[in-house]
Amino acid sequence: DDSLSKGLLVLVTRNASASFQLPFQCSSVTVCGDTKLQYYLTSTNIDWNDRYSASDDLVCKAECMLDPACKSWSWQQQQETQGICRRYKQLPEHEQKLKAGDDLWKQGSWSAGFCNEACSPTKLNYYLWGPDIDWQDSLAGSNSQLCEWQCAKEPQCRAWNWLQETPTQGTCNRYRTDVEAKLLQDTDDLWSRGTWSAGVCKVCDVPKKDHDVRNNHSEWEETISSRNNRECQAKCKFEPGCKGWNWIQKSELQGICRRYSQTPRIDAVSTRPKPMKDEGEHSAGTCRAYQ
Repeated sequence: DDSLSKGLLVLVTRNASASFQLPFQCSSVTVCGDTKLQYYLTSTNIDWNDRYSASDDLVCKAECMLDPACKSWSWQQQQETQGICRRYKQLPEHEQKLKAGDDLWKQGSWSAGFCNEACSPTKLNYYLWGPDIDWQDSLAGSNSQLCEWQCAKEPQCRAWNWLQETPTQGTCNRYRTDVEAKLLQDTDDLWSRGTWSAGVCKVCDVPKKDHDVRNNHSEWEETISSRNNRECQAKCKFEPGCKGWNWIQKSELQGICRRYSQTPRIDAVSTRPKPMKDEGEHSAGTCRAYQ
């Protein structure tokens, strides 16, 4: 997401410290999901309501990203260089895609998004040392948040390492498992390659097909337009406090996503006394935070 490269300016300094093991023990930061165009949010309370001189929604998304209390945002572009940014401390009660002809459609161009606690604060001047790299990409950008976001949106990504090689280009390495993080020393040769940073994220296990959650009350339940369980799993990764999920594919394009605040017991559908196949294809999994 290109907007993430514009969110923060970080001053990098060198210092010395002993190496340690991930995951990092520290408070969370906010990572924002993809922007939804022509969506608006409905909620009982609007916690922040500001007017900005801006030509797009990036300023509103950045305001939410930089405030740990902000969980969702909505932007209304009223004029070419002016809009209203509404931000919320809770996830919205409802999100709706606008259709041409709707009354709100006539009031401007709308967009919205969600920001949740998925990754630890970035550790500057650290590199990761461990097993094989699971994902590696060369990305155009000047900020490590590009790499952090790549890890945040991948359910099985546990840790990330960013190497800023030039002012506009870097390499993003990502890992499925906990890896050792080492602080660069003044004499390390790695300094010559560029600026390093690293972090860890909440991680979800591989989904279990034909499995379901037993005897757990779901704190979140919704019908989602999706061809598979990936979006349900991603919602659990981004949802603060979510430790498990299960998905029922009701049709080719739609299913039910349930999510749980306690690590659930997951059993094979075949072990249930009552047949569940008629409900649709089941899958389930768990997620664990980076702390």
